[in-house]
Amino acid sequence: MRQRMQALTAELSLSRRVLYVEPPALVELALFHAGTRSHVANAMRGLRSVGGLRIFTPILPSLTQREPFRTFFQRMMRREIGRAARILEFHSPVVWTWFYPGLSVEALPRGDIAYDCVDEPGLHRMFAGRRTRTTRALFEEVLLARRARWVFATARRLADRLAALNPNTHLLPNAAEPDAFSCPAPEPQDLGGIPRPMAGYVGSIGPWLDVGLLEEVARLLPRMSFVLVGPVMLGAKIGRLRARSNVHLLGSRPHAAVPAYVRAFDVCLIPFHLNDITHSVNPIKFYEYLSAGKPVVATPLAELEPFGSVVDLASDAPSFARAVERRALDPQAGMMQRVEIAGQNTWRQRVQTLLSVIERSR
Repeated sequence: MRQRMQALTAELSLSRRVLYVEPPALVELALFHAGTRSHVANAMRGLRSVGGLRIFTPILPSLTQREPFRTFFQRMMRREIGRAARILEFHSPVVWTWFYPGLSVEALPRGDIAYDCVDEPGLHRMFAGRRTRTTRALFEEVLLARRARWVFATARRLADRLAALNPNTHLLPNAAEPDAFSCPAPEPQDLGGIPRPMAGYVGSIGPWLDVGLLEEVARLLPRMSFVLVGPVMLGAKIGRLRARSNVHLLGSRPHAAVPAYVRAFDVCLIPFHLNDITHSVNPIKFYEYLSAGKPVVATPLAELEPFGSVVDLASDAPSFARAVERRALDPQAGMMQRVEIAGQNTWRQRVQTLLSVIERSR
């Protein structure tokens, strides 16, 4: 699935020189997990080109939080990134960064920092249940927000919180590529044997997904097929959901294949839990669903409430099921309005906004 950082970077590279720095390849992790070794192999290739992007992957022994190793490894990462930037003759760059577990401002190269906040780092699943690491994440984010010249946030709650740390904070919601989702595409072969009507979800299946709600909705609508396209995250409890005969979990698919699945659905779903982290989520899939003109049924996330004219919000299984059933009867109703709103929320428009903010104050 394509994420915000990839979409913004691809769009930026159309008008700016961009060095995309991947999260570090960890030698310690590769020794014990074969699946991570390709990341180390890519890092060993040094600078590489993909389309208009230059890509660099630092190599670190580990991301240990133990001192003095932590500080040493972060400074090593900074030197490696700085060396790549000098090879490309980047002078006074804008250092656009996201927060991920283990990141420290000490690892960032010299330049004006733009911090793009996409979620609550203290609630990141990789820190779940580990109080000391949660504290470290919150501390590192505070340092990053204060050090940054600009702060951007995907959701209003994030922007309000970060504005207290940095007055130069701007709301920059997620978006989509409407052209990718509006073009006709053949129905994926693995949907061919699934009965209609079909309600679908695309995205990772993790702790934010209200599996209990979805299971109950599937029980209430036995003639509706529910299709989930995306990887199942570690710890997701989907046994009872998987057992239902009208639920189909297809696993992960390449981003290029996602539009065809969305276009094949009769109704699209965002059945998230309602809590502090999901109320700070601005789902990319919402804009992608609208781009395909599909009716959307979701739990009442704070970021979706302003879009009440193009999404049905329901917090319990009976009302959620009624909304899905009603929309499946006439999926075309309201399609033009959904497509119009999608056209007002594109990655190109987001990049124009962020460049305008940066260039005004540089």
